[in-house]
Amino acid sequence: MALIFSRSEYIYQTRIYDASGNMIGLYDDLVSLNYRKIVNGIGMAILTVPDTHPLIAQLVDDLLLQVNLIYLSPSNGIIYKQDFVGLYRDKQIATDNDGLSHYLLYFVGTNDVLSRNIVAYPSGVNNKSQWTGQNIHVIAKQIVQNNCTSALATTANGRLRNANPVRSLIANLGSGHDPTTPTINYSCAYRNVLEVVQELAQLGGFDFEVYFDKSSSNSLVYLQYDLMGTDKHTTIIFDLSLDNIASANVDGERLREKTVAIVGGDGTGSGRTTSIHTGANQSASDDYELFIDARASASTELDSIGDAKLDELAARTSVNVDISPSSGYLYNRDYDLGDLVTASYQGIQETKKITTVEVTFDQEQNSKIRIELSNP
Repeated sequence: MALIFSRSEYIYQTRIYDASGNMIGLYDDLVSLNYRKIVNGIGMAILTVPDTHPLIAQLVDDLLLQVNLIYLSPSNGIIYKQDFVGLYRDKQIATDNDGLSHYLLYFVGTNDVLSRNIVAYPSGVNNKSQWTGQNIHVIAKQIVQNNCTSALATTANGRLRNANPVRSLIANLGSGHDPTTPTINYSCAYRNVLEVVQELAQLGGFDFEVYFDKSSSNSLVYLQYDLMGTDKHTTIIFDLSLDNIASANVDGERLREKTVAIVGGDGTGSGRTTSIHTGANQSASDDYELFIDARASASTELDSIGDAKLDELAARTSVNVDISPSSGYLYNRDYDLGDLVTASYQGIQETKKITTVEVTFDQEQNSKIRIELSNP
């Protein structure tokens, strides 16, 4: 199809792939598409089509949606970039004010495939449900390999049941993207894979994603990064006074914060093993304790358990921003999910990480972009 760039300087292209990786549709006749990308989380796309749309007859579980963003680069010409990948899960039928029926098709972001499995190995299995002195990123990758991939998520590998990997998920160690992380002692038998990997990402300070690689036998690929995006805080500044954001909202999240963790290990009474940890925000006026019962864990794992929980419950100031169309910054060309940028609000400039991007566009290529910025 001909590429006609609107005043927004970019267009969106929606592709649909079947289970074998064949493209079965390239659509530009959607009523609208709204999608949300989240760093280390599960995004979502809601595709709205008329009730006569040919895509409806092709709907099956895990039908793959790929949204490409296309823009003009002054130096490289027309750029195609995969911006969202989702798997079909559900639909809703609705009638608009004119009495016309539309289908709302729900595609979960591909990080969802990690949430479908648990760490299905008995407690104490070395390098499968328990690790000693291992790098955090290696633990995360091995958990995905042993529970979500065709190669190793099998009873032959000691797993309690054979998993049903989605689209031949690949998770290779030493892929060239792996971050550098400290070593810990850790165990996680029977816990949800995505929740464990999210916890390890917090502990290790890295990002991860599952993306669609058409060149690798149409597989989904799990990757880890020191930083999913790029550090651009010296060049990309979002500020109301610069006319590049339409509105902003700040949330401090302090109402739920805990800053001291007392972790209880094995033993009873005064003989019980305990480990005390303080979070980065702890102070005399911000001293909120919690107790973590970890009697089933080894004493050497109490440190990582306490640190992980405090990371989870730490207050992280976030800024929600509606991007102004007159910003001068082009989404995906100048900034993207995971980038470090500068946010200026209330007279304060801080480096923030783009942790959420929400995009809405219609068949006329009218678009709206909203981002959420959090402490890196």
